[in-house]
Amino acid sequence: MQHGCSAGQTILIHSTVSPQTITWARDTAAAWGVDLFDACVAGGGDAAKVGELVILAGGVSEMSQPVIDALNTYGSLVIDGGPVGSGTALKIGVNTMTYAQFAAASSAFDMVKTNGGNPQALMQAWRHTGQLGKLTESFTGLLGIPPAHIRGAFRDSLLNTVSIATKDLELAEELMNNGDPRHAMITSLRESMTAVFGLEENNQ
Repeated sequence: MQHGCSAGQTILIHSTVSPQTITWARDTAAAWGVDLFDACVAGGGDAAKVGELVILAGGVSEMSQPVIDALNTYGSLVIDGGPVGSGTALKIGVNTMTYAQFAAASSAFDMVKTNGGNPQALMQAWRHTGQLGKLTESFTGLLGIPPAHIRGAFRDSLLNTVSIATKDLELAEELMNNGDPRHAMITSLRESMTAVFGLEENNQ
């Protein structure tokens, strides 16, 4: 990275990594005369195409106006998470909530279906009570797909999503105090991702 930048430049890290990695990178870049900030993105590909990503940033108060202007070209909202490194912590928190909702939706769907209920009635109840956000409603399109239909490029795409989810939840485990009883919940959530996305062990 050092060879690709020069003093006075600014680096924005969009990757979801550990906050400690960001603070280390910031201190390293500072020795080169370079500013570095975490600016994680949320919203997905569709939001990126129309410049409506949400930017979860650390150190916004230290950013120059040109840097903020650059963020506003592809994001419709810049959220100041706090000091440098807190943007990644915020993104990990957002992702943890997202995966928890996916897991809950998957569990509830199977629970209703295997007991003779109508999954569409469950969807109706979720919408009426305000429990179904945009991301979770989009995810519900995966629910109930027969394992035999999860093949080829579709399966590869889901495997990639599970890999990313697993990485994000490992980061969440690192951020949680190991003595906190909720730490085990995040571990269980991480271990459930394969099942949540319908990728059974025998689904080759």
